[in-house]
Amino acid sequence: SPVLLLYMALFVCNLGDLVAAKRRYRQVAEGSVEGAPPPIIAAQRDAEAELRAIEPRIPRLSVRLSKPDPSVSLFVDDSPIERDATLELNPGEHRVEARVGGVSRAQRSVKLREGDPPLAVELSLEPMTSVPTPVVPKSAEVTSEGSFIPGAVVLSIGGAGLILGGVM
Repeated sequence: SPVLLLYMALFVCNLGDLVAAKRRYRQVAEGSVEGAPPPIIAAQRDAEAELRAIEPRIPRLSVRLSKPDPSVSLFVDDSPIERDATLELNPGEHRVEARVGGVSRAQRSVKLREGDPPLAVELSLEPMTSVPTPVVPKSAEVTSEGSFIPGAVVLSIGGAGLILGGVM
């Protein structure tokens, strides 16, 4: 229901998740209006107004490399991003990172504030001083097999309870 979606958007907006609120406002605002009852039309109008109000509040971030390199992958908060994309993010701390072959080569923390102008971050790759050694986790080895006595005791008590319950 558009009315419920509108209230959900208001709720997540008040929690500070401006990006999710914008998605929900857009869902309500882009719904069909023809023949809709008055509460749904009112919800759509309210969602359009909220959408216009929230747009300038959402911080935007773009990331680029100082020297373009196709082997580099860009990440924001451990999520891969497209090159030359402008992201809408919630206010707060965010980690921007460039990785080559899964190894971090450049990273930077940025703090985005509500209503700030778009922020452009440029990363410069650090030269590799040595080849990173991959970390191989030790396999979990069982050192002892344990005792079967506790299991046998529990099984015996359960079996005795079933037999006594059947007799009575």
